[in-house]
Amino acid sequence: MNTLKDLGLFSLQKSVFIGQLNAAELRSLKHYAYKNLNPREDKVFWLPTALDEKRLQEGIGYKNFTFIEADGHASL
Repeated sequence: MNTLKDLGLFSLQKSVFIGQLNAAELRSLKHYAYKNLNPREDKVFWLPTALDEKRLQEGIGYKNFTFIEADGHASL
């Protein structure tokens, strides 16, 4: 969890994270996962998607959601 947060991702649920990663960050995440997770016990996958604050707000529980960039600035 801390590794994901360190990459600038944030938790939507206990085990669901979302955020924007550049190519180097994605490689780092994959390297970390392959090195530290046990495929017989752990499951992980990553999906490319457009991070769209308006779409998140259409869901339940994210009405007042504001996405904060990893650098600490709110997206506009």
